[in-house]
Amino acid sequence: MTYETTDPPFQDSSWLVHAERSLIVLGMLVLFFYAGTPASDGLARYQALDQLLHGRGFSDTPYSMIGPIFATPLWYLGELTGSTEWWVGKFNSIVFMIGMLWFWRTLKPHVSASFIRKFVLLLIAASMFGRPATGFFGEMFTTIMVGGGIMALAFRPSVLAWAAIILGVQNSPATFIGLALFALFYAHHHRRARYLLAPVVSVFFLLAENWLRRGSPFVSGYEGVGGGEYLMAPFSGLPGFSYPFVLGVLGIFLSFGKGLLFFAPGLFLPVRRRLESFDPALTLVYTSWLVFLGGLVLVYSKWWAWPGDWYWGPRFFLIASLISCFVVAVHLVRPSTKVVVNLIVLLVLALSLWVGLNGLIFDNVGLLEVCAANEYRLAWACMFVPEYSVLVHPFIEPRSLRPQELAVSAYLAATAAVLVAPQLALTGRQLTSRLRDGFDDVRKGWKF
Repeated sequence: MTYETTDPPFQDSSWLVHAERSLIVLGMLVLFFYAGTPASDGLARYQALDQLLHGRGFSDTPYSMIGPIFATPLWYLGELTGSTEWWVGKFNSIVFMIGMLWFWRTLKPHVSASFIRKFVLLLIAASMFGRPATGFFGEMFTTIMVGGGIMALAFRPSVLAWAAIILGVQNSPATFIGLALFALFYAHHHRRARYLLAPVVSVFFLLAENWLRRGSPFVSGYEGVGGGEYLMAPFSGLPGFSYPFVLGVLGIFLSFGKGLLFFAPGLFLPVRRRLESFDPALTLVYTSWLVFLGGLVLVYSKWWAWPGDWYWGPRFFLIASLISCFVVAVHLVRPSTKVVVNLIVLLVLALSLWVGLNGLIFDNVGLLEVCAANEYRLAWACMFVPEYSVLVHPFIEPRSLRPQELAVSAYLAATAAVLVAPQLALTGRQLTSRLRDGFDDVRKGWKF
């Protein structure tokens, strides 16, 4: 049964439907061909996979092998073509494509096609997903598996959905607390204790991977790992869960260079009342994602590297971008009758579109000389100082774009126009009507 409708205030025109479909297909191609070869932590994951498939055993890198193992077909394809790094570098973009198909199939019986198209377009062009889609970091696999699994469970309990969630958590062990909180919430929602077995199964596989790769179930590879000491950062240089919890929470949500307020602004839009016109399961999806995100905040707020180190944006909180796009999509298909609310949605949409473009085009370019200098002694500047935030710095030190970047920017601009135009037209009509009514009220009763 479809609860959400495309009744007035407006209905998608045929040109808008065709434009959204075309931009979704084109966006998938953009992410695939724009993806580069593995670098940084992604390179360590690639090297661990390469070592394993060349018969040299497991690497002792602290990163899980679960996600990289799924890139094995691409590695073999690369062996045939002589370009393993190129093919493995496409893994996250392919995971993203498969995830979008999964989301579409899961949502199709329950919401309108308009909602799904806008949700997917937002994930492509107005979210944090673009940056990880072009690398080989682990957060993409984890977020798609966990996010998709939770979505599927909201509509129908399924062993396969639980398996997807556990695989995603296995790929990023720190997300286990998110799984534990979600399982507790889901079990309480359905009044079924058996769902509490999911964290138990996850612990078993986490310990098994540690034992298989490092000889002990209790050796994770992160023992004693810490960062360098930063200037004006009194809690830097300490290993493990050494960061003050409150300061970590504030940094995760409010820091200019890593804060979810800036990178996933839709997360802070009210949406529960608007969800009442949708299938009730969507409220469960939204709440479950928030519960899982809450678990991540609890874990990473104490972790010495909560900012995700030298990485664009809030690396560990990609699921926040999933929630943000979901909320914005709800507002786009069910806009408010209040002009102020729609103006706020427009501002959130504009910031989200800038986040998407910024991650794909600008990344950390231009900041390396400052924030990574002298063994990252000034890394805190890229986290907390507005001028050195990745979202602000391109305005301070503009640079010329390469032809490939110009092509991607053109695609993102076209997508922005398609997403913004209906909301802008509606808000413009509301604002004009409000101003006209206000002018009439002021004019009443006046005489010469």
